[in-house]
Amino acid sequence: MTYCPLTGTAQGFERGDTEFGVSGALINNNLVMYDRTLERWWPQIAASSIPGPWSDSDGGTVLRECNAIRTTWRRWRTAYPKTRILSDETGFARDYGVDPYGQLRYYESDGSLFENRYTSDRHHAKQWIYGVRTSEGAVAFLKETVRDNGTVDATVGDTSLLAVYDPALDTAHVYRNPEEKTFVYDDIVTDELGNGYRPDSLPLERMISVDAYWFAWVAFYPGTIVYE
Repeated sequence: MTYCPLTGTAQGFERGDTEFGVSGALINNNLVMYDRTLERWWPQIAASSIPGPWSDSDGGTVLRECNAIRTTWRRWRTAYPKTRILSDETGFARDYGVDPYGQLRYYESDGSLFENRYTSDRHHAKQWIYGVRTSEGAVAFLKETVRDNGTVDATVGDTSLLAVYDPALDTAHVYRNPEEKTFVYDDIVTDELGNGYRPDSLPLERMISVDAYWFAWVAFYPGTIVYE
């Protein structure tokens, strides 16, 4: 599990037997990991290795991801009361209750600490989006749009997607919807036959979606399609 406070991104990866560390470098304000096997560098949002003098291996190797949800502890605990939580007793002399960026009011500011390779003022820099990558491009759903509408249909190339709001966790789940089935949101999600589903259990293929600040996502995917 990884978290970058500058870009607001929490992402999970299946690491296999490889261990990862934090390089101390940033790309587009996003943390850069390194693996302790081949010393490759991995920007977190892209989940893909990059070539450079730090490693003899080629770039472009992709990590297998698992979905991570950004929500409050209160909401998560209510939905999953038997959850085990990571201890903050790490053996290091660090106060995990203090957020240095929060003290700087970073999360409310309309900007980033460092320059990005690409910027867009189409939305507030700290606008929350759900970002999804496909082989045909990237798409971003504004959090408020999904929350207000319940469901949002999207298309990237020939790929049809469906974003569904989950009120229990105040988040969204994104699915592939190749047959463009119609789902209606009203307390539960109902299909054309009247079958009801929880937002996180539709009979569709679940996609990896990334909760991120707008400035961070568009810096990596400047051609992203935005549903707002």
